[in-house]
Amino acid sequence: MSAGSWQARPLTPSEAAIVFHPDQQTPWAPSVVVHLSEPLDAALAATRLAALAALHPILDASLVGDGWMAGSGRLRVEADADLDPVLHARFDLAAGPPLRVALAADGLRLAVVGHHAALDGRALIAVASALLGSPDALASGAAAQAAPPMAAPPAPAPTGGAAELLRRVAQPADRVAPSFSPPTAESFAAAPLPPGVSPRASSLAAAAVTAVGPWNAARGGSPWGRIGLTIPVGGPAVLGNVSTHRRVDLGLPADVGAAVTAALAQAAEPPGTGLSPARAKLLRALAPVTDRLSDSLLISNLGRVELPGAAAVDFYPQARGRSAVAIGACTPVGGTARITVRARDLVPADAEALLDRVVRQLALRAA
Repeated sequence: MSAGSWQARPLTPSEAAIVFHPDQQTPWAPSVVVHLSEPLDAALAATRLAALAALHPILDASLVGDGWMAGSGRLRVEADADLDPVLHARFDLAAGPPLRVALAADGLRLAVVGHHAALDGRALIAVASALLGSPDALASGAAAQAAPPMAAPPAPAPTGGAAELLRRVAQPADRVAPSFSPPTAESFAAAPLPPGVSPRASSLAAAAVTAVGPWNAARGGSPWGRIGLTIPVGGPAVLGNVSTHRRVDLGLPADVGAAVTAALAQAAEPPGTGLSPARAKLLRALAPVTDRLSDSLLISNLGRVELPGAAAVDFYPQARGRSAVAIGACTPVGGTARITVRARDLVPADAEALLDRVVRQLALRAA
């Protein structure tokens, strides 16, 4: 079946796992903000987006019951946009598509936000690549590929059997200490890396774990010794959600970088099953327990990406769970490497302060 041959289809198991996930507090909306070296014309971007959606109905689909219906008619490029509300808005999949695209007034910042049921970080890069390329490029290359249906839900599957599950319930991973005053919304912070500093997932995880120790100590001495990391592993830049995850559990002191490197060398978690509405309803009642299984940090590095005219990219993975802190990284070819912090329970100033600590730790490790 080609990408554009359906008008309606049921949710795949991986899509259902997110749509019916018990964590209803999480917006499930990863995003990228592309910093451009030259302004992008909004009308041209809209033309390219329409051409891409014609190839891939999922981009302009809406949720009807347990499936997608193509042609919501609501997909557009929001021009002259304030990107902050674009990043913060939640998706209503019954009312519109799983994709938002916005262009800042100066044309130099392009935001691409997707619902995680339909799009992962690399899929967002594929959309951005299509919007920044020529219309002829839409018919070929990574941006024009459709992701195959995935059986595994894009969430870390518990490993180690019943004993490991019971341990995580009884002894959940420590969380990043929240701000003293609760924020009114998620916080997004981004910063460039110094020249020569690499945001490899192993280095990024080690720097983040080291940075959080004194952070927690300064905020009431919150414990930071039992660490649970989730490391997404992306597939090719296709339109879909094909990422898998690795879970890393460790006690400090530990060689965090080595543990992450070893985890990334392992095979993907065994496929799980999608969640039916009835099963999801039951799991929502168990949300306090499932939340205790969640990680201390999510670390996601998209690596080096080809994006025409991109000077830098801010990649914001979805933050969820106990800490609800996600750290992202992305480097456009020929551009500047940047890392981000996205946090549910940190005010903007605290998110920026934590990000600064992580950047300094990365620089120290590279020295």
